[in-house]
Amino acid sequence: RAWAVALPDHLGPRMAYGAAKPGGQITLDGIRAVQRVPELQVQNSKVGLGGYSGGGMATAWAAALAPSYAPELNIVGAAEGRTPMKLGEMAEAQGPNPHPASGPAMAAALGLEREYPDRIDVSGQLNDEGRRMKQMIGNGCTNEIMLFGIGHSASEMTDNQNFMDDPEAWKVMEENSLELYPGVPTVPIFE
Repeated sequence: RAWAVALPDHLGPRMAYGAAKPGGQITLDGIRAVQRVPELQVQNSKVGLGGYSGGGMATAWAAALAPSYAPELNIVGAAEGRTPMKLGEMAEAQGPNPHPASGPAMAAALGLEREYPDRIDVSGQLNDEGRRMKQMIGNGCTNEIMLFGIGHSASEMTDNQNFMDDPEAWKVMEENSLELYPGVPTVPIFE
């Protein structure tokens, strides 16, 4: 079909899952970069976005940010799946109890810490179990993250009983929650 496909490393080399807004910016920057390579002959091509889970977050954010961050791109639509839209709400729902999604929650906390190290301190609050879990999933992919996290709880990973009381961490989660972003995509969305 003569399509050009760009697969941006929106999570970065240090896996910043959860840092969804920068993932959207990286996605748009990746499209810009591809369109600037003359040999590809895609300078004026239409752009479709697609992603699932972490890629769904990057896709959704790219679609929402495009009107202000990359208005020159001719984005014609976006398809996104299993896209977490409100990180804080998910953290509240999981709370300190054992949960099937404890692995992704831990991965998101570590990813946010990596992207916002001056605002979030996850690693400094981990106990031995938390450090072991970080070692197991810190750079893992979905299957590892899910497998090692199943049945665990956030409260097992720290001795700080008030680990969810950090207002700055909640602000960072809000900033990376698409549902709270005031921008609206201007292209059709398939979710």
